[in-house]
This record gives sequence, structure tokens and C-alpha cells, in this order.
Amino acid sequence: MHMSSISQMPGERGVATLIRGVPATDASGVRINRFIGTLAFPDVDPFLLFDEVHMDGNLAGAFPETPHRGFESMAYVLEGRLTHRDSLGQAGETTSGGIQWLTMAGGIVHAEDTRPDAGTGRGHGFRLWINLPATEKALPPQWRTIAATDIPAVIFKDAEVRVLAGRYHGLQGPVAPPTTRPFIADVLLGPDGEITLPIPGGHRGFVYAFEQGVAIGQTLVNRGQTAILGDVGDRLTLTAGQNGGRVLVVTGAPLGEPVARHGPFVMNTSDEIKQALSEVQSGRFGRNGRTER
Repeated sequence: MHMSSISQMPGERGVATLIRGVPATDASGVRINRFIGTLAFPDVDPFLLFDEVHMDGNLAGAFPETPHRGFESMAYVLEGRLTHRDSLGQAGETTSGGIQWLTMAGGIVHAEDTRPDAGTGRGHGFRLWINLPATEKALPPQWRTIAATDIPAVIFKDAEVRVLAGRYHGLQGPVAPPTTRPFIADVLLGPDGEITLPIPGGHRGFVYAFEQGVAIGQTLVNRGQTAILGDVGDRLTLTAGQNGGRVLVVTGAPLGEPVARHGPFVMNTSDEIKQALSEVQSGRFGRNGRTER
């Protein structure tokens, strides 16, 4: 894509590395592209997993009942429908443009079903896992579904920013975890558009280009690439080429804590993992908590 010459100013976040996803297909045929949570790239503290999910036609994906503990999960549904049910008796549906947010915390057993949009025949979205600090891993689990109409957007002449989490331009996103304080935004740039976003000091994160690419300083981030951001700087400038661009920007405050990870359990020690497995085996797992906020 064509880009004009771009200089990176002091205070600007640069790109530490560019990565491509590891493709996979689940048992139902849903296509998954995993960027974070692989052997090569296990995490970007506090983010433990980042997937792009695709499906087409009449395909329906079923993710069976699975116990989870110790982290938060965001599903951002660009197109399609995501239904949820869990061990606390909660159930609901997230549709195109909406968010499902699960705070697994002390433990929950949940299942999901995904379906393409009835009109377009396509399903597309993202899944993100965010670690919880040790002091919050034993709290009661929480579940929320957030409609597209409840996600604020800031619209400029050549850019639009949907604020999924955190704060931007006086608008507060619907999700605001107090410790990791994530800033998550869906940024759409018009042809040759440019925007500068403030990045909280100390945050770590990444940018994923999913519709055309963008430039960050002198680095081109092509469609399908994730740019892991450098740790220095308090702002991020995104510049599109002549075809525009669309990216997901994700940053958060790192926890700096030890991570013991076993499948859907993320704790601080191996003994805590053993405790979770023991509760699953005894049938006691995920039976306490509170209902949807």
C-alpha cells in the first residue's frame, strides 16, 4: 500500500515486533487465527490470549462446557451471534457489534455457541484473555453482554474510534477493570487518514490490522499482522494509506506477577492449579458467584 513519509516523534509508541497468527480450525470448522497465547508468543502482560475468529455460511460453532478461573475474557462480535450459558444459571446473546465480557475470577463453567450473521452469512470477531491480579482471582465471577448501541464512538473527518474499554476524548467505554485498566478501541481510518491516541504510561499492548493496514512511525503493519508495541511513549499515531485502514488497539497495565497456566486456568502457583483441578474432579467447581451486573 502507498504511504507518505512518516517520522516518529519523541513520546510516540513504536513497534517492537510484528507477528502473524497461527491458524487453526476447531472441530466444528470455525477458523481461528491465534496471535497471543502461542508457544512462540505466550503473552503480552496482562494479555494472555488474542484470537481472530471467522466462520461462513450455515456453519455453527459450539464451544462445550468448560471450567475457567483466574482471568477475564472479552469477545468482540463484529458479525454474527454469540450465545452464552454458565454454571450460575446465566444465559444471554451477543449480536453484531457487541461485546461479551466474562470475569472468570474464582471460577465458572460456561459454554458458547457462535453463528454467522443471518443477513451476510459471515461470522467474524475477536477473543481476548486478560489476566487478573492475585488479589482478584478468588472474587465471585461476573458476566455482561454489551450491545453495539452501548459502545461510545468518537467520529472525526477521516477517522472513527469505538471505545470498547477505557477512556478516550471524554467518553468512557462500557468496560473498566480497575487493576489492568485496559484501553481497547476499534479504529477505522479513511483514505490517508491519521489519528493519535493517548496511551497511559506503563501500559503494554498491541495493534492488530484487520481491514487494510496502517503505519506506526516508520513501520508498516499490513492486514493480518499484529504489531507488539514498544514500552516507551505516551501516544500512538496511526496513519492509513490511500485505501484507509481498520485496526484493533489493545493496551493495559502489566501485573508483573508469576503466571501458572493450565488450559483454562490462570493462577500464580502450581498448587493453585492443582486446587482448581481437584474442585473440577469433585464437582464443586463454579457453583458459587453472583448474577449478571
